[in-house]
Amino acid sequence: MVANDTMGIIANDSYVSDGKFSQAEDITLKFFYVLVSLTAITSNSGVCYIIIKYKKIHNTVNLLLLNLAFADIITALGVYPYVFLDLSKISVRSETADLLCGLSTGLIVFFSASLVNLLTLSLLSLSRYTLINHPTKRKWRIKKTSVKWLSIGTWVISFSMLIPNGVSFHYNPENDICWRRWSKGIIPVLYFIATVIVGMVIPLFTLTFTYISTIYTLWFKPSTRRLSRSNSQTSISSSRKRISILLGLLILAYLVCWSPFGIYWLLSAAVNYFPDTVEGQIQMIRIAKYTILVALVNTILDPIVYVYSNRQIKDGARKIIRRATINMVEPSATE
Repeated sequence: MVANDTMGIIANDSYVSDGKFSQAEDITLKFFYVLVSLTAITSNSGVCYIIIKYKKIHNTVNLLLLNLAFADIITALGVYPYVFLDLSKISVRSETADLLCGLSTGLIVFFSASLVNLLTLSLLSLSRYTLINHPTKRKWRIKKTSVKWLSIGTWVISFSMLIPNGVSFHYNPENDICWRRWSKGIIPVLYFIATVIVGMVIPLFTLTFTYISTIYTLWFKPSTRRLSRSNSQTSISSSRKRISILLGLLILAYLVCWSPFGIYWLLSAAVNYFPDTVEGQIQMIRIAKYTILVALVNTILDPIVYVYSNRQIKDGARKIIRRATINMVEPSATE
């Protein structure tokens, strides 16, 4: 999530007025951004409501899913400054304008919440790994009581990592753009390496190692297959497999939706693929707008996966729909 050193890798709506986007393209992009974000906010709010309302389903997995759903809501809200905020049309300047640049062009809220999503997926995978691969080592397990502090930790880490990037954006009133001028004390190369290691390498390595190990233990390890044939272990094994499938679908959705932006980020920030010309900047801005939209789609795929794969959340959704239907029918029957 580190931008190009001359300008931010992502530009806000001020570029539309300069003809970088046609009016029809601009309206279409805004429509899809709003459609996806509102769908994400509504569906993930429903998931949060179900998990909070039914205390019987407050286990480690579902509480981590609660943090994941909340992160998706914040991710969806985080794109609105990027899509709609045009600093050239409002009167704020100086420090306030710079702060707004970090929210819009820097997308600090969007990227921070997205990183929370990835870190929470890593915790989910780690919790499955310790339970399935090391069932006797209870001290290694992520307990329900510790989920709250782990969730808070994901938010603290994420915002701590993205704040240096966000505060380095500044508004240029002459060109009506936000560009990045690194704040004092920040070494761009070291910051780039740190964000890659903490924000990508460690979580993705954790996800890959723990998930592949869990899948091997559940489906292919000979001793586990023999044990799962006994009646007493059948239901436990089936439950663990369902949760592993849920986690696998969440990881797949994340990778599919974020891969286009990851490739774009690598080309723009790491290898300087786009030429440092007006045409190169325009091309970079346009690709960013579309790849971020694709990444945003992840926020609506997550709740679909929850309801499809998680029996407890599915049952909770059915209860709420059933009660809502009864409440709608009863008044009309009385009339």
